[in-house]
Amino acid sequence: MSLTTLISPFYKPLNQNSFRQIPTLGQLAWVPVPVYPPIPQILDVERDKPREHESARAQIRNVTRDDFKRRQGLPVYRLQLADNEELMVQKAKRRLAIIVAAVGTAFDDVDPLLRQAGKKHLQERNVLVAPLYGIQSDEHPKGFPEVMRHRIDALLYSQFFFCPANSAPSVYDGVARLDRLFPVVPKDPAAYDPLPLALADEALSVLLALLRLRFGSKSEPEINELRELLQDSIPEEFRPTR
Repeated sequence: MSLTTLISPFYKPLNQNSFRQIPTLGQLAWVPVPVYPPIPQILDVERDKPREHESARAQIRNVTRDDFKRRQGLPVYRLQLADNEELMVQKAKRRLAIIVAAVGTAFDDVDPLLRQAGKKHLQERNVLVAPLYGIQSDEHPKGFPEVMRHRIDALLYSQFFFCPANSAPSVYDGVARLDRLFPVVPKDPAAYDPLPLALADEALSVLLALLRLRFGSKSEPEINELRELLQDSIPEEFRPTR
């Protein structure tokens, strides 16, 4: 018996009238997910002509220890880069993601002060999400291989959480990567397109227990018990050799 058969249903529907307005813990949404290269890359920009502010030329290169320091050369007006800032370059792909932390605390009486000081980001209404990556198949050869899929479903990986497919709304078999958490502002539909679907309470409880372990919890009895219960669900050919 795998986790996805032990917990059934794995998802729960959300209110059709409010699922777009109120982000819910465990809710799924389509978001642009950045790709994190082992060595960050920057867009090295300089003016195309010394007397022009609008035109620039650039090259993509790996970050060096000399970056993020006092800027050399003339500034490019529209970029407004400070001396300690660089333009990061990243690929991204639109993926499903799970909300793992709801909107943080904000105080209305502080908002005017922050707006006046140009510090609105200090009370940004964001949520923290874990993106879903697909399982390897003929159509998706770059996904998680089958051996990892079975071990993840048995909770053997601390940084991965398996999520089964769903028909309506459509969700693909995927793995929530707890090592790729990032903030999303649930405002613009181009950056946050929610589904009327969330993890069921039992599934969300397991996911949050895994997160607590990643953030330093010394003991999560629920995870230990489930791992012991699920170890026999791994097919013989995919079980760890040690």
